[in-house]
Amino acid sequence: MKINSLIFQFKRNFRLSRTTVCEIISNFENSSFYPKNTAGRRCISAEAHILMFLWFSGNKTVMRITAQVFNCSQSICFTVFNRVIEFLLDILPNVIKMPSTIDEKKQSADEFKQVYQMYLAPLMVHI
Repeated sequence: MKINSLIFQFKRNFRLSRTTVCEIISNFENSSFYPKNTAGRRCISAEAHILMFLWFSGNKTVMRITAQVFNCSQSICFTVFNRVIEFLLDILPNVIKMPSTIDEKKQSADEFKQVYQMYLAPLMVHI
């Protein structure tokens, strides 16, 4: 397979670039939400945690199918999803920042308008 094809497949399945996913995995692995001590039980890697969650979130699938794809039980999927969601909620204030000043709000509104005009307005003609 060509590299471009692999990049496209990864992005199609997980809805993010590999670089972004690697950064999320690294941050998750270094967080308190990733279990360091599994008390002798099989350890699920930080990569598997994030990929499992992204697969489930981005592919309109059910937990049972995600468990089959990642070769684990539904209860493990449930635990993994909870860990990742708690992690994402914890980092949310650092990642998504709402504009606080009038200038920031105006800039945000202008950027939204540009996106709307570029992508959404042409679609509205057909409705």
